[in-house]
Amino acid sequence: AMSNWQSRDMQPVKPLGDAARLLPAEGGEREYIGYRVAKDGVPTFLYRMNGTEVEDTLRPASDGKNFQRTTKMKGETKTEVLSW
Repeated sequence: AMSNWQSRDMQPVKPLGDAARLLPAEGGEREYIGYRVAKDGVPTFLYRMNGTEVEDTLRPASDGKNFQRTTKMKGETKTEVLSW
């Protein structure tokens, strides 16, 4: 995506595929706040759901085949392994 971020005179980036996956949704509508990137390059997405701030991180699981999703909300941390 760098070509789209730096300068518009470059060709747009082509997607790597069209097999989009949705994360499990709980609770309600989300209001996007932003994100931060850890030193290892993994982003944590920040949003509000029903007035509560949520931190949502998705990284490769230790088995190399699935994803580990960690959500923090109201001082509680929940970790789950996701596969599609």
